[in-house]
Amino acid sequence: MPKQPSSNLPQPFFELDNAERDSVGLDPVEPHWTRVMFKDTVAFFDGGTLRKFLRAGADGYLEVDTLLETRERAFLLPKTSRGKERKISAAVLLMTERANGRWFQASFIGERLKESDVSALNTRNMRAIDFWQDGSLHNHAELRVYLRARMQRISDGLHQEIAEMKSAPRQQLKYRPGDVFRFRIDDTRYGFGLLLGSLKEIRAAGLLPQDHPWHYVMSVPLIVRLFDGASADPHPGVEALSAWPLLPAQTMMDNQLFWGGFPVIGRKALVPGDIDFPCGVGTAPTQEGHAFFYWGFGWHRLADAAIGDETDSGMGIGMLDRTPLQEALAGRVPGRPWELRHPEHAATFKRVLAEIGCDGVADYAAYAQWAGSLSPEAFIAQMQPAEPTLKNKPKSKPKSKPKAKPQAKRAPKANT
Repeated sequence: MPKQPSSNLPQPFFELDNAERDSVGLDPVEPHWTRVMFKDTVAFFDGGTLRKFLRAGADGYLEVDTLLETRERAFLLPKTSRGKERKISAAVLLMTERANGRWFQASFIGERLKESDVSALNTRNMRAIDFWQDGSLHNHAELRVYLRARMQRISDGLHQEIAEMKSAPRQQLKYRPGDVFRFRIDDTRYGFGLLLGSLKEIRAAGLLPQDHPWHYVMSVPLIVRLFDGASADPHPGVEALSAWPLLPAQTMMDNQLFWGGFPVIGRKALVPGDIDFPCGVGTAPTQEGHAFFYWGFGWHRLADAAIGDETDSGMGIGMLDRTPLQEALAGRVPGRPWELRHPEHAATFKRVLAEIGCDGVADYAAYAQWAGSLSPEAFIAQMQPAEPTLKNKPKSKPKSKPKAKPQAKRAPKANT
């Protein structure tokens, strides 16, 4: 039998308790589990099954729920007939097996970070939990205070989302232009967004100029607009949301819709007033030393390669940015600081429009008309072509099939 790491070694100086674990989507530590130390990492075994491991260091905290079979609590058994055993070590657990479980992590302010970060993700179904006001944590004591305060604010809806994060099956959902989706903006309220279209479909339809930055983005970006408002009701209804103003458009990766993290709560027939697109300045990968301006489907080459260096070039796509909505709810300018239309870049935006000869244009529709670019009406026709009404209608009962007429029995043939 291989030499077992001692379970009597000094324990980590911090560990979540089971109530805190429950609040962040982790399993409790059961009394009968065996606790084994691997350097600075603690592992919990239920018999020969590795159920959990954690590390508490000066830079943060990581705890992972997993379900891995072992031999004598010293070797991870292969998952396939072709695999090989691996000796359990802190490095193996932290570097590779984290990706096979459900984890919670806190990273503290220090030499590497100016703001702390708290996150939780189930890699089996790609569901995550959002944490708010988590940017000022320096140590484990402050993390505990933060989690305890958060536990007092958890609503029934958030409890349900935590339960879904833990156990919901892995999903791959379809989405369409006009879908209205829901996301959290804090522990008690929801925000809502409107999906305008997918860059994958836009590229496939041949709607972009040759050097447009959207040709070079990775993943499957979506164009969305956030509704300017928040609600404690997770289902306010599409008709009610349609009366809310919309914030400027932004792009986001499709992960959160694709995996079900942002539930689709309804669908809206797009109208021209819904249509808006990001704009920005950048350097074309195929034309080094030259800058470009883009707005939606329009693209223009600029003389000054350094203009707009601090704005969004359109080639960096990330997760949904809630900043515009949070700013709007706080009574501030509802924009992203790097968006060219943000007031901080008003002079640059004005200069760019003057260079291309489009002074004074206020919105995408006016720009598209001037540039001969794709109009909002044409975009809707392309992305959401005429189809049956999108309003919810009671489903009609299926027509019953007509009963077959009984066939008359044939008389037996007479013997001749």
